[in-house]
Amino acid sequence: MGVVYYPVAGPGELKEGDMKPVDLGGREILVTMADGELFAFARQCPHEATNLDTAEVMEGLKLRCEGHNYCFDLRTGECVTPAGGPALAVLPLEEHEGKVCVRLEW
Repeated sequence: MGVVYYPVAGPGELKEGDMKPVDLGGREILVTMADGELFAFARQCPHEATNLDTAEVMEGLKLRCEGHNYCFDLRTGECVTPAGGPALAVLPLEEHEGKVCVRLEW
């Protein structure tokens, strides 16, 4: 098993509501701060590939895509509106060597 850490932010770099695009070697993601916690997820909505740069982070750690109002749980990626819709890819974050990193395992 291998593990790779991709730095996405410095500690304290993102403020509440910030949305930061990050390129993970050809795969684009977004990192956001919501309720004092950082989340990383795919940059495109899984419904119709709408760019999520302008998505709204809502109460209860939900992300609402402006394209068709699909809502996703930022913790799990589950599509909560409409129920049973395609899930959003979310990525694990952790601090590594003084940076906030996406941790990928294979």
